Amino acid sequence: MVDIKQMKKYVQKYSVERNQPCLCGSGKKYKKCCEPYIDERQKNISKTPDYDDLAIKYLNKKQYAEAELYFRAHLTQYIIWYNEQTKPFYKEEPEAAKDIYLIDIDAINEIADFLVKALYRQNKIKEIHHLYENLVDIIDNSVYRFYIDTQRAYWLDYDKMNDKAVLIMDGYLNKELDEIPLTYLGIKSLVFYLYFLHLRLPAVTSFKILDKLLRVAEDYYSMLYFLTQKARIAFMHNDTNLAKTSAEQLLKELRKISSADISNSREVYALLPDTYQMVAIILNDDKYYRSLIEICEQNILRYREDKKFLASQYHAIGQAYTSLKKLDKAKESILKSLALDKRDEYQLDLVKVFLKLEEQKSALKVLNEIKYDKLEENLKIDYLSYFVDVALTNKDKNIAVQTEKKLANLRIVIPYFQMMTNDFRSLLLDFICGKYGNDTLIIRLKKFAARNLILQPNFFGIGINLNEILVPKDKGENGNALHF
Repeated sequence: MVDIKQMKKYVQKYSVERNQPCLCGSGKKYKKCCEPYIDERQKNISKTPDYDDLAIKYLNKKQYAEAELYFRAHLTQYIIWYNEQTKPFYKEEPEAAKDIYLIDIDAINEIADFLVKALYRQNKIKEIHHLYENLVDIIDNSVYRFYIDTQRAYWLDYDKMNDKAVLIMDGYLNKELDEIPLTYLGIKSLVFYLYFLHLRLPAVTSFKILDKLLRVAEDYYSMLYFLTQKARIAFMHNDTNLAKTSAEQLLKELRKISSADISNSREVYALLPDTYQMVAIILNDDKYYRSLIEICEQNILRYREDKKFLASQYHAIGQAYTSLKKLDKAKESILKSLALDKRDEYQLDLVKVFLKLEEQKSALKVLNEIKYDKLEENLKIDYLSYFVDVALTNKDKNIAVQTEKKLANLRIVIPYFQMMTNDFRSLLLDFICGKYGNDTLIIRLKKFAARNLILQPNFFGIGINLNEILVPKDKGENGNALHF
């Protein structure tokens, strides 16, 4: 419990200059932003409604501009309170002030979280960037900074600034995160952390975090999501036993779901294709691909109005048909997904199908439309592997030389991807040097492709988009789509 009398001993007046940038991160001067609301509140505290109550009221009425104003005022007011009361108290008596200090860390982040919902609904993505940049240094605490940095990275990634997002998250590669509490904010931040860094984290670190998250997972969605991630990471790190164990755990959860009422849980429906895909890959059983197709077809009927979601479902169906070697159906489904949403992943999977159909010109045309430098690291490996296929099939040494150089420059830490990269580089170097006949090299390529699943679906999530899941859609503005 916080000793209010003790805290009052250390209260310090905190003044905001009228011409300085407002504390809410709007970029406006304080006098033209939150000052009128703060002054009104201080003059008539008994008669002025709480700004957080007003903001929630407007948010639920879908009056997002008004909600934004009052969330900004509430955030500014809370930052002033923190600087006047909690900060000096914590400086003088950290143990006595610990509880209120931790409450303030959560509160500032939660107010920002609600403000983001109002901004997102108005398509004010730049304002979201400004908000989190402004909040970075408000509290000098590693947990607070982790919360803010993961949010900053998430929205930069959402706004297609992946390089900046990765740069922020790279700072946490070698940091211990044991101090992050399993509150809503802690869980959400850890999910973002894994989303950005699971390709470069040591497997033991990823498993440690996922096991921690699984202990507090109380619903089907969170259980499926964390188990699917665990199976994927185990598979990529060549931990066959753990991958198989995780796949079997997933099957148990899927059996529970089949007998439960999830009719209103779009998040679970969105995740099921990804889960079935991982089970099919790990257990090498085609029946799970057929289950995936069935679920996606049902999802298409359920959510016809959401084009991006529909695109993800057609893409998932196309991947499943690729694995089932029904290539014409695969091509048809992936083209449907691209007609709705032209994502890099979808284009690359279309290339897979063209290559398996031996339609080299079509594959090369799509590859040349993709901007390599903008691709995420795992997609770069797929992209370059297809150029290996094109170079060997067409006996094109220029493409081979360029592709080998790009493979050599990739930063790879996961053994699964290191093996893939080394395989393809060795093929290209042998081709460039004329060490083996081309027919021999193509046979080796096919063996590598079969072993590395290069012409199989990629492992980074189908039918699931973090941007869609973590920003509530039609769930009521007080709800959050992550359930813990």
